[in-house]
Amino acid sequence: MDKTILLVDDVQMFIEIQREFLQGSQVNIITAGNGLEALDAIKNHKIPDLVFMDLHMPAMDGAACCRAIKSDPTLPVVPVVMVTAMGKTEDA
Repeated sequence: MDKTILLVDDVQMFIEIQREFLQGSQVNIITAGNGLEALDAIKNHKIPDLVFMDLHMPAMDGAACCRAIKSDPTLPVVPVVMVTAMGKTEDA
């Protein structure tokens, strides 16, 4: 059974880099361009087995989206890996 990974980033180039990295894996890949699209994908489509999410995005950032995912009792536990190109201490 194939697993599903949700890639969330507002920069298409980063989505493509992650997709290429995972190309040899037996996984289904779905994508979203911001936190709102990610929530829609999780709630209304197939719930992913893993989420790689950018921290800084328009509409809804990764931190707010992760909080929404983790606080929703109707969703099963979905691991979320936060990804960022920024290197500020307050982002940790």
